[in-house]
Amino acid sequence: MLLAGPLAEQKDVTIADVVPSGASFTVYFVCTGGGRIALDVQAADPLRYPCDGVPNRSQVFVDKGVSTDLAVGVEGAAQWRLAVVDGAP
Repeated sequence: MLLAGPLAEQKDVTIADVVPSGASFTVYFVCTGGGRIALDVQAADPLRYPCDGVPNRSQVFVDKGVSTDLAVGVEGAAQWRLAVVDGAP
């Protein structure tokens, strides 16, 4: 089940109120244009990925049924696309 997206941006964005049905959700994304993209979930260190056109995914573990915000940060001239899906990959 799709929880957010698909989104395409060139700037920082916060995706508010991601609520998975279980204890995790997965972020599928691709970033191009150089620089890096940072995925930041509440109470965790941001995960940074190079913007080299390689599709990526990141599984995020949370408390079941708890609303979580996901911030997407851009470092450099990055362009990104992502979708947030319920559960594990």
